[in-house]
Amino acid sequence: MTSRDRVRNLWYDKPAFPYTVWALAGVAIIYLLGRMDVFQPFLTAFWTLFYPVLITGFLFYLLRPLTRGLSRKTGIPLSVSVLLVFTVVGGIMYGGIRLIISRFNNGIGSISQLPDKMKSMSDQLEEKLNSSSFASGFEFEISKYYNSLSQQITGHFGQIFSTVTEAATTLFVIPIILFFFLKDGRKMIPYVMRLVPEKKKEGTIDVMRKMDRTISAYITGQAIVAFVDGTLMYIAYLIIGLEYSLLLGVFLMCMSIVPFFGPLIGVVPAVIIGFMNGPFVAAQVLIALLIVQQLEGNLVAPYVLGNRLDVHPVTIIFLLLVAMPLAGFIGMVVAVPVYALIKTLTKEVMEQKRTEGALDSS
Repeated sequence: MTSRDRVRNLWYDKPAFPYTVWALAGVAIIYLLGRMDVFQPFLTAFWTLFYPVLITGFLFYLLRPLTRGLSRKTGIPLSVSVLLVFTVVGGIMYGGIRLIISRFNNGIGSISQLPDKMKSMSDQLEEKLNSSSFASGFEFEISKYYNSLSQQITGHFGQIFSTVTEAATTLFVIPIILFFFLKDGRKMIPYVMRLVPEKKKEGTIDVMRKMDRTISAYITGQAIVAFVDGTLMYIAYLIIGLEYSLLLGVFLMCMSIVPFFGPLIGVVPAVIIGFMNGPFVAAQVLIALLIVQQLEGNLVAPYVLGNRLDVHPVTIIFLLLVAMPLAGFIGMVVAVPVYALIKTLTKEVMEQKRTEGALDSS
């Protein structure tokens, strides 16, 4: 047997060979088109729609049980139920924002005072560092960072204005999209079924429903866990006597949407403020977080989440570690549910293929 025949036996005759060739060719074409900026308009459209759709989807799974439950128990049309839930949630959000603004109006001042506050914080931090055993180079870098932050804010005013405008547009669009998602969400599966061959419809419906249950269980469960974490940490901040306790609790609640790393990110501002009042206060904040995490891990999370996702904790940690450098905080938010969806889809498709193969062989 010649060397060419041996290579042919290794590659050419393998079932995976044509798929490998097509995959490599596809990657090469995508790379070349990317170098020519062919995908730029599509990427712009994708990122324009990404955040509104992401936030809308998250709110959809949170509010869907409320809207459908209200409609089913009262007998009112689903559209009226959606409007009622919108009114209640909007009122709660408005009251919460008013409470935060009124609580911290004297503390945060106006935006024009922000540079002075950053300078004051820099002086306080420098004084704390000078009284400790930190290296002088580290002290200098921290002080320089806070001193230059106000200049960066002024220099990037145009970018800040553009970001604020985009955020305002997104906040305006999200309720409109969310209303139609909640109102017409039940029509989605029947619409997709019109595009599926008749013999595949039953299996496709089953897969879509399992994927829907998976993402719904994760979002609602993680939202409950985040709410409990934020509430308990807010109580802990009040007991410690930390300034801006409500704002810090809300921030930790939002960050806790990300499992494992979210609470660690959310507690950073509280640790910094606690450090301004002394190392013992910062230590109290960390101890409070440790206690809350123990309560969450042993009481709240097993009851709320259970084993619905069927994803090992080590897998979740690896997913978050990979998603963080690739897409930042948003990547960490979507990494686990996307993986759970792909896993559910792959598992169900393989199970259906095995069932079809068993039926054909019989």
